[in-house]
Amino acid sequence: MLILMDLKADFNQLTTNGLLGLGYIPNPSHDAVTRYNLLHTHTERMVLPVPYKIAISTQLAANPLFTALSGVINEITARLKAGTTVAPYLSTLAKLGGQRDNLLTYWGIHHLHLSSICTLDAKGKVKRADYLLFVRFYQGVAHLIQIESHKKDDSFEDVKLLEIADSNWPYLHDVFREVTVDNHDAATIKTLRKKNINHYLKVNGRVLSPTFGVMANGFSAEALWHFDSQSIQLDRLESEIRRNYLHYFSNRSWIAHVALLGFDAEGFDLCEKFSGQNNKALRG
Repeated sequence: MLILMDLKADFNQLTTNGLLGLGYIPNPSHDAVTRYNLLHTHTERMVLPVPYKIAISTQLAANPLFTALSGVINEITARLKAGTTVAPYLSTLAKLGGQRDNLLTYWGIHHLHLSSICTLDAKGKVKRADYLLFVRFYQGVAHLIQIESHKKDDSFEDVKLLEIADSNWPYLHDVFREVTVDNHDAATIKTLRKKNINHYLKVNGRVLSPTFGVMANGFSAEALWHFDSQSIQLDRLESEIRRNYLHYFSNRSWIAHVALLGFDAEGFDLCEKFSGQNNKALRG
C-alpha cells in the first residue's frame, strides 16, 4: 500500500493558517519554527478563553484596592470563570508581532488593566487604567497576585510579585538547589531582559526560575520546547501509522492519504482523505 503522509508539513500549514487568521503577512525569511514561535507567543499573551478557577493571594485580599476596585475585578473574574475572553483588559501591545511582554516571558505573569468593560473603545480595549492586576495562569487556575499602580516605574521588574506568588503557590516555580545567585535590583533585571539574558532569582530564600526563559533570538524557550516536542511526536506517529496502518484506518485500497487536521494538548486529529475516516491519535 502506498501511504501519502507528511504530518510535519501539515503541522506547519496549520500553524501558518492560524497566523493568517490573525493578520499575518507571510515573510520568506520565516521558517517553520519562527512561525510557530509567533503563534505560540501570541496565544500565550492573549490568555486562552477557557474556564478558570480563581485563586487570590492573601496579600491581594488584604489590599484596600481589592475592595475599592471590586466591581471591575468581579467583572474580570466572572469572565475567567465562564471562559470568556479577557482580551479587552490586555495591553494594546498584545497583538501579533507586538512588543514582547518581558514580565510574561520571564516570570509567566500577565497584567490586566482594571478599567470596566463599559469603557471599551473602537479597538476593543478598555480605557488605560490607573491600576493593574497581576495574574499567573497555570493548569486551569487564574492566580490573582496583586494590584499595583500603572504609574509605578518598576512594577514589571518588582520581585515582590514573585515573592507573593511563591509564598501563596510555591508549585508555580521550579526550584534550584545548591545554586547561589546574586540579588538583582529592578534596573538590573530590566537590563538583563533587554539583552535576552536568562537569570535565576533568589525569592523567599529559594532560587527560582519562573519560566524557561528566552532564546538568543528573544523568543520564549518554552515555544521552542513545544515545537521540538510536537515534531518528535509527529515523527513517531507517522512511523507508527506506516507500520500499523490498519490499526488506525480501515481503507484497504492500494493508496491512502493520511493528513493532520488539528492538535491540542491531548494529541492529534488525523484523517484518511480518500475514505474520509477520522482518527484521534495519542489522546490523553
